[in-house]
Amino acid sequence: FEKVYKADRAHITWTQDFINTFLSVAPDNIGRVLIAATETGLRPADLVKLRRFDVETLSSGNRRLRIMTKKRGIFAHIPVTPKLAEVIDTVPKEQEYLMVNASGKPWTERYASQRLSHWKNKAGLTKERLGYSLHMHDCRGTATTRLLEAGADAIQLATVFGWNLRYATQMIEVYAVVGSDKTDKILELVAKAEKNVART
Repeated sequence: FEKVYKADRAHITWTQDFINTFLSVAPDNIGRVLIAATETGLRPADLVKLRRFDVETLSSGNRRLRIMTKKRGIFAHIPVTPKLAEVIDTVPKEQEYLMVNASGKPWTERYASQRLSHWKNKAGLTKERLGYSLHMHDCRGTATTRLLEAGADAIQLATVFGWNLRYATQMIEVYAVVGSDKTDKILELVAKAEKNVART
């Protein structure tokens, strides 16, 4: 049976302005969770389990996270971006998990989501203000959208997120949405083209 209802949240992402606003008020430990979530696109269940030995250094000198995803049981290979590197490199040497709560213990999926929601509201990123609710799960779409905008193809997405190729193609259809920033870029291209025509 086909699903009768499926929530479409592809248009909802954590913009950089939203992230900055959140980080300006939230404690460092939950701020690190948001950064890691938007940089990796991992589901909360996988995100809170990240440990030091999940970080690999490649022959190129770059680093990546190599983690078996809980839902699909497939390895995801996620490049360590500068922002993610800052999270990793500031972990105390005696700490096993990359992110811990205020008590120094590993986050649980539920508690991390609850605290993120609490501080999101404290930051004024409420449904009343935005017209929609931001959730931790929207970080996944944020990471996917960013990679698509960078020019990643289905094979690259499958490698990063631990998806099969068919699912990666489906996700491209879901997340390749036209946001206001894309519209602005199109206008810039049109203006540039018109200037070139005027010169000839």
